[in-house]
Amino acid sequence: YRCLQCICRYFAEVSTTAEFCSLTEIQLTKIISQDELDIDKETTVWEAVVRWVEHSREDRQQLLPSILPHVRFNLLTSEHTAAILEHPLVMEDSGSSEVIRNAVQKGSSDMNTRLGMNTYLDMVILFRSSDHNSKEMLCMNPRIGRHISCQYAE
Repeated sequence: YRCLQCICRYFAEVSTTAEFCSLTEIQLTKIISQDELDIDKETTVWEAVVRWVEHSREDRQQLLPSILPHVRFNLLTSEHTAAILEHPLVMEDSGSSEVIRNAVQKGSSDMNTRLGMNTYLDMVILFRSSDHNSKEMLCMNPRIGRHISCQYAE
């Protein structure tokens, strides 16, 4: 478990190592399925998958359709998705392009963002100004539609 945490935390660096390319398909999919991957963009996962497949292309090309569902295409821009669909690994395998097209068509909105994509916090802070004696502040998280009210001291 601690190894998986470390891999997730340093995924961008770990995914470029020779050891990463020696992972099994099951190990790879377990890693790239993690919400805790500390990456700022999903293309990092795609690029890691490409390196892994190309490390032993003859043996791994046919595994790509079973790996691709773990890439969160809903987190990619349409330009990135189009570029991936034109990648030689995908173009050479109709099963891979079909997996990607299905994922994009479904929207896969149930897939979470990765840990590194959530490094900012959206918050709206409102101060009550109608009553000059009021020391109340309202903090609202627009993503989830919740708010808290609190008192503050001057």
